[in-house]
This record gives sequence, C-alpha cells and structure tokens, in this order.
Amino acid sequence: MAFLQLQDDPNVIWDKTRILQYVMEAVAQFQIDTLVTFDSFGVSGHVNHIQTHKSVEELIRMDRHAVPSLKNIFVLESVNILRKYISFLDIYLSSLTSK
Repeated sequence: MAFLQLQDDPNVIWDKTRILQYVMEAVAQFQIDTLVTFDSFGVSGHVNHIQTHKSVEELIRMDRHAVPSLKNIFVLESVNILRKYISFLDIYLSSLTSK
C-alpha cells in the first residue's frame, strides 16, 4: 500500500476519511484482528496522531461486517512529559495506574 497522501508533516492535517480507507484496506488485506492506535491527545499532541484516533473511532462506530477480521482495538494512553522520559520507572507507574 502506498500512503503518499499521508506524509508525516505536522503542518498538514490528514484527511480522516483517507486514513479510515487505508486502515480498512490494511485490515482486510492482511486479515488483521488487533489494532493499536493513539488516544485523543495523539500521545504527543501530534495532529495526525489525533486524526488517526478520530478515524479509528469512526471505524468503531461502523457495522462490524465492514471489517470482520478485526476483534480488538487498543488505545495508547498519553502520559505527561515527565513520565514519557523516565521510561525505566514508567513500568512501575503504569502498573499502579492501569485499569
């Protein structure tokens, strides 16, 4: 798959419909059953990570027959900047705060 229209550029906001199209094509082509995406903050506030999250939210609202192989969707949780850069301690902090 060529993602030429979704270049990593924080100055260009990706089209949610196009992201959704690419995700659905990949899920179908590779029979993906588990998807991992960004949360609504985009982990680092990156506009296209946020757009990706919004696209996956749309996928969740769709009829399950649209992507029958997809069984699980996991969302990365944004953390504050301190936790982001103390990864050696984050395993302990994450275990305390996990749901």
